[in-house]
Amino acid sequence: MGETIHDVAIRNTPMAKEEDSRPLEVVAEEKLQDILEKAFPNALQLEDLVRLSELEAELIERVLETMVVKGIVRQMGDGRWVRNIIHASDLQHEIIEVKSMPSVTANQQPTVAILCLHYCERLAINAMMENKVTFVRYQREGEANAYTLGTIGKHRVVCTKLPTIGRSRSAQISSGNATTRLLGSFQKVEHVLLVGCGGGVPHYTDSARHVRLGDVIVSAPAPPNGDYAYICCERFTKSESGAVEFVTKSWRPLDTTLLDIVEKLMAESVDSAGGFLQYMDTAMRELVHDEGLDFSRPPADADKLYMSVGDDSVVELSHPEGNNELAPLPTIRLGVIGGGKSVVKEDDVRLGFAAKYKVMAFDDEFDQVLESIHGNRNDSYVIIRGISDYRDGNAGREWQPYASLSAAALMKAVIKALPPPAIPDDDN
Repeated sequence: MGETIHDVAIRNTPMAKEEDSRPLEVVAEEKLQDILEKAFPNALQLEDLVRLSELEAELIERVLETMVVKGIVRQMGDGRWVRNIIHASDLQHEIIEVKSMPSVTANQQPTVAILCLHYCERLAINAMMENKVTFVRYQREGEANAYTLGTIGKHRVVCTKLPTIGRSRSAQISSGNATTRLLGSFQKVEHVLLVGCGGGVPHYTDSARHVRLGDVIVSAPAPPNGDYAYICCERFTKSESGAVEFVTKSWRPLDTTLLDIVEKLMAESVDSAGGFLQYMDTAMRELVHDEGLDFSRPPADADKLYMSVGDDSVVELSHPEGNNELAPLPTIRLGVIGGGKSVVKEDDVRLGFAAKYKVMAFDDEFDQVLESIHGNRNDSYVIIRGISDYRDGNAGREWQPYASLSAAALMKAVIKALPPPAIPDDDN
């Protein structure tokens, strides 16, 4: 008889969530860095940091001074704090602060747009570009903008990090607005790639379907005849009997150019998938410990699988038989990607949603971003998620840089495989 989830779980005993025993200043620095990276390119007042971190103002000010010395943050002229942009590994990357975004000539207009959410994702994506320059427009009121323009293969590309302050609905709408501004500013964009971290859906007893940390999931309809590549749970209800009903909205691109390229790359070995691993290795050498982040691969024993058993306790599970050892290289998979903060909070609801809608990975709810893409009639897009946890890509920082790098490397392979753009080149 096959192994069941009960058989796996009983090999371990429940344990309370571990308390963080690190010095308070270390914990505070990590928390403040995370908050400022999520807010970037927006700057935050001290009172914002107090509210979001739930730390004392005196401690925050002391820790910020240390972070300034390290070059991680800086204080604006109006007293606000912002994540500092320092690319120690790439001195050719020019950073320009502007009051308004400069115009771009027709033959330099980007035809590919890349959107990300986490700061480490932004660094990994930028590492895949050549001839890059970042324009930053800080705002005292309203949303700031930071666009990195560069080249990947024959294509001019633009990347922006979507600002998020908290996980409220207004934060999600802000991300949608940022997407609309980018697509309005660069109207020659033909392809959009959403690149970054995600949470894999574990299959506790099925090694063939089980996702591991560091793997890459690309949005695609579920076989054989799926009609959506991304599905978001807007809300759900539970009946007295325990039955769950989901209210969803779903999307799929009308143009499958990007997905077709991914499928062709997957037909190659992972070692030669469009240079995927070479791009990872090259960027990793440049990015290791850049800006206080470590992009190297965490140790295999850091890929731990947990399940909540209530009362703030979790049980550590074994990875399914046949998938106990973490593969030395990331695996690329195609599958439905899901979102919705309402479903990721509870293990049983999240896994039930994943099973019902054949979801392979979750991310941080990109429904408003996809609404903007569709509203701007960009028919060619794809979502690429490096797996950094088994929730939604936000559950821990340890795997996020490496997962970001694996997603960005596949992104580069896909863009380089695109046909040359129609925009004329000055050299021709």
